[in-house]
Amino acid sequence: MNIQEKSSYNDRLFKPKSIRKFLHLARFKWINKQLKKYKIEYKKVIELGCHDGKVINYLPKKPEIYKGYDANWEEGLEFAKKNFLEFKNYSFHESKNPKDIKLKKDEIFELAISLETLEHIPVKMLCPYLEKISKNLNGYFFITVPNEKGPFFIMKRLARPQEDSYEYTLKDYVNLLFGKTNSVERDNHKGFDYDHLIYDLKKYFDILEVKGLPLGNFLPKFLCFGIGIVAKTKE
Repeated sequence: MNIQEKSSYNDRLFKPKSIRKFLHLARFKWINKQLKKYKIEYKKVIELGCHDGKVINYLPKKPEIYKGYDANWEEGLEFAKKNFLEFKNYSFHESKNPKDIKLKKDEIFELAISLETLEHIPVKMLCPYLEKISKNLNGYFFITVPNEKGPFFIMKRLARPQEDSYEYTLKDYVNLLFGKTNSVERDNHKGFDYDHLIYDLKKYFDILEVKGLPLGNFLPKFLCFGIGIVAKTKE
């Protein structure tokens, strides 16, 4: 079964034969390769920022149980529920606060996923979300986030095809070029720093790998579009 690309979100990110599609599909291909690389066995999967559940179709095998949580921007959860209607052990839930994730103590997952989501979580909510995941995970946590600092950030802004809701001053551009994200007011992507995220992740997980996407085999992280992080629950 293929995800039906009906939402405007999918139209924007996965438009056929576009560089944007190549860049955004990279995270799905990355997680598929990493799961095979680490030879991860999983039956239960939890995802934070699931949107329409697209990642499920990129997993080497479909899980027996899946729980997806999302803020439900652009009605992604409605698409997910329709697309996976036949999978009775799959459920999709709205979450705009860590308290929205209601799991039993013995409800343990072997795999957690969060793709292009953690940059949108307010700073005060990030650690509570990470703690929530860590308490119900015995296994691996795969994360991708955008690169919003350094020279690639400047190139990305110059190449952006349309305006967005983020406003940057000249001072912001200079600070972000040199990685001084603490000097920029946070607003979702704006001022996001993957190194700060890694610092918080280390409180709850062991970090196994951090790599640039999609060309991390050839380019350093600071020149890559996004960042892929492989974490694991602490021993």
